[in-house]
Amino acid sequence: MDLSKIDGLDTFLAGTHVQAEVPERPYILLNVPGRDNVPGAPELGSQLYLAYPELKLKLDSVLQVIVNTLEKSGHPADRDVAIAVLGLTVESRDPETPPVDHLAASMRNLRGASLRQAVVFPGHTPHRDGYRIELGSIVFQRFDPSVLLMLANRGGSEFAEDLTSMTGSFSIQMHPVNTHALDWWHGPWPSALAAQWSEPDRSNLLDAYYHSAWRVHYLRIPDRASDEALILEASAFIGGQMEEILRAMLSVSIGLYAWVQADGRKRSWAMLAARGIMHLNMPSEPTYRECRRWLRDLFDFRRLELDAPLAASIRSFARFLQRAHRHRLERRYDEAFLHFVIALDLLLGENTQSAETIAKRAATLIFGSLDKPLDRVERRIRKHYGLRSKYVHEGTPVDKETMHDIEEICLQVLWALLAASSIGRYTDVHEWREELGTLYVLCASPTRTVPDDEMRAVGAWVDGPKRVGPNYVSHSGQASGDLRPMELWEARRD
Repeated sequence: MDLSKIDGLDTFLAGTHVQAEVPERPYILLNVPGRDNVPGAPELGSQLYLAYPELKLKLDSVLQVIVNTLEKSGHPADRDVAIAVLGLTVESRDPETPPVDHLAASMRNLRGASLRQAVVFPGHTPHRDGYRIELGSIVFQRFDPSVLLMLANRGGSEFAEDLTSMTGSFSIQMHPVNTHALDWWHGPWPSALAAQWSEPDRSNLLDAYYHSAWRVHYLRIPDRASDEALILEASAFIGGQMEEILRAMLSVSIGLYAWVQADGRKRSWAMLAARGIMHLNMPSEPTYRECRRWLRDLFDFRRLELDAPLAASIRSFARFLQRAHRHRLERRYDEAFLHFVIALDLLLGENTQSAETIAKRAATLIFGSLDKPLDRVERRIRKHYGLRSKYVHEGTPVDKETMHDIEEICLQVLWALLAASSIGRYTDVHEWREELGTLYVLCASPTRTVPDDEMRAVGAWVDGPKRVGPNYVSHSGQASGDLRPMELWEARRD
């Protein structure tokens, strides 16, 4: 983008500046770290204000130009990042340099950077020394600050607290993110800032930028964790709480940018945020490992690949199961039940097809795994559609046992879907649905036998006792011995 062609930008920049006192003209607060709660440094200088002129060119338009320019260059950005960049640019400009030229040069001063992130819970130590759960790019383990301290020191920065005091505490650590960061430590910027600002306000200006840039990445962690844990959460093997964990109190959020300057020197910027109270709930490492092993051994499943057979259907179905389990953990059983039924609709229904059609397809998939007659499983599923209608149209509540029953049906369908994907005969979900309809007719016939290979190809279970996840236990209220997901996650939240 050619900034020189933006009418009024030069005048706007020339009339904008940062100050420590409340301005008498229009202003916006600079996002000084620690003023909000995610994430921020504990040491604060003055609150800083970005004052700007009232012109035809508005502040929001200037900020959007900065965001667009940065993102086009591979630098994740939002409004707070743009405000910080604007503040640093106007405060580091030589009076002889045209404002627009200096803004353009500031945003070109981009370096490839590595961002390391961790959340540590001081005083909370995993029971096992070797505790480690790796969820894609996110790792749960004991905290070891040695690499962070080495990189910070090598780049000339330091953390606001002693990280060694947290050694061994429970932590969540993200694999390093390869990103971009503006280098305010090279060229004319550092000397110009030093001439205008003293400490600690100069560091606050820089903190406003680096923390805001970090925040863009930090707020993406729950989505990353949700994607990595999709099948595990949909299977009710683990509970989804990443957003809750990142907001947990008595936690310390740690970030470190590290990059190499144009002159070859190594630089870093260390960031830290602390909070006050904590509620934390994490899965057992042995159970987690056993669940991953179970998925691998039965379905050759390690992670959901975009090009896997039926991958889009798996993702869509599992996403609704994931949401349903989160409602269940919050004891919103009506909403959990509704999401389980919607998941079946999305996977097994098309256009205006009836609940009867969906029930037949689902029953064909799972009656063997449930070790029940086909017609009995079909009636069981159709009953849930009747209850769904009563809940939606009459407000009739759904009890916990009903929610558990549809949950078991959906989990068996999920595992059948994973099995079909691993076999790979069907890559088109419409073809797979049609085959389920054909197999239903054959299975319902008392005079015809369906070859086991045909049932396996659609994901149906024909090889002995039903599929039971490794974190399932007998439900005490069921004399028949039916297996249900254990209530450990719910109990821990009491």
